[in-house]
Amino acid sequence: MPTGCSSFTLIVLMLLTPPRALGESFPHYTIDMMCDKAELIVAGTYQGNNNVEVDDILKASPRGEPQGQGIEVARLDEHSRELFSGFQKTGKRVTTDRLVLFLEFDEEQEQWQSIATIGEANTVGSCGLFWVEGKQCFSYGQFMNPGPFVLVDKDGPHSRVSESYEALLKQVEIGLANSTEWRKSLAIEDPAARADALARYLLQSTAPYGDQGSYMSAVRKPLAELGSVAVPAVLSALDASKHDDRLNTAVLVIYDIGPPAIEAVPKLRDLLDEADSKVAKYYLLVAMASTGDPSVEADIQKYSDGKHGVQASEAREALDLLRKRIRKSQE
Repeated sequence: MPTGCSSFTLIVLMLLTPPRALGESFPHYTIDMMCDKAELIVAGTYQGNNNVEVDDILKASPRGEPQGQGIEVARLDEHSRELFSGFQKTGKRVTTDRLVLFLEFDEEQEQWQSIATIGEANTVGSCGLFWVEGKQCFSYGQFMNPGPFVLVDKDGPHSRVSESYEALLKQVEIGLANSTEWRKSLAIEDPAARADALARYLLQSTAPYGDQGSYMSAVRKPLAELGSVAVPAVLSALDASKHDDRLNTAVLVIYDIGPPAIEAVPKLRDLLDEADSKVAKYYLLVAMASTGDPSVEADIQKYSDGKHGVQASEAREALDLLRKRIRKSQE
């Protein structure tokens, strides 16, 4: 099932993967994603061990207001403070006590933890922890897997935030607005209206509050669950796309919906001419096949001969899917 790369890409990735077990991967969540994921976001002062004094609440938790109080954050004292730029140590350490924390509550352990806290003792990193030194922010990253989780110098290639504390606060402000709008869209009772609201997230040009793609992957599942009701909204999004918009997610929603999205076939045919610039041709081929429309066999067949190289195997995969859909409809 297409999830973001073609079968060929997956094979290449497998060939490039070293023959040892991969370590635990460090998820590079965007600020947008963490604003939605976190139950509590605070700016505070590190008090040593795992203790933080809360100076400001950026996102409140229904568990209560800890401002002006201390909270305990699991494994906070194990987070590395040594700064890296790329794979190289800079010889510097962050010594500040100021931090911003995106927190989840571990129900089993009954304690707060920074989002995606990963690592061995004293080499821990987490997506949801930013150290603030002066006006600068420092965050954690992983340059290769397996590999250590390190604190990234603000000028390093994996820094995930602008250099200033004020910029981080602005990103949080936008992220919280995005989260509110996203959850409001998910809660709309009328299915067609919900589809229209969610379809905004299919395109960078229509995503609310300058979303940087944080919800573009998340929107695929709730739209697909709406089935045929979502198809007009997805087609409208495709028609409204701007020159720089990528259309992969919208096409994959049609793939997910399958036969109830058969009305999308003419639009998919049109997009074949723009494939590989705005949308991956492989996604178009399997989306067309997923509808089970027998008329698309000729469209797919022309890409299945030897002169199309890798695309030929992808087209043959799409033809197999199409024939399965047709057989199923005839049962």
